[in-house]
Amino acid sequence: MSYDNLGNVKTRTEGALRVEDAFIGAIDATESRISTYIYDAAGRQVKTLHPSEYFYDAQLDALNNYQGRNESRQIPTE
Repeated sequence: MSYDNLGNVKTRTEGALRVEDAFIGAIDATESRISTYIYDAAGRQVKTLHPSEYFYDAQLDALNNYQGRNESRQIPTE
């Protein structure tokens, strides 16, 4: 994990894994996956970027109170 100057988690790396399934056998996910967390100036988490190409934006009201989140999917351009 990496942290910013306020102690907030900036990134989290999940290691590679091997999944065993009785029907399809073993699956190797050989690449590690990194999630990234973005914060506003007050230190509140406002965005989460997941390695699965999904990200979440925080919905804030006029007083910057958390109201929920929007989920979006990034579309690869390659």
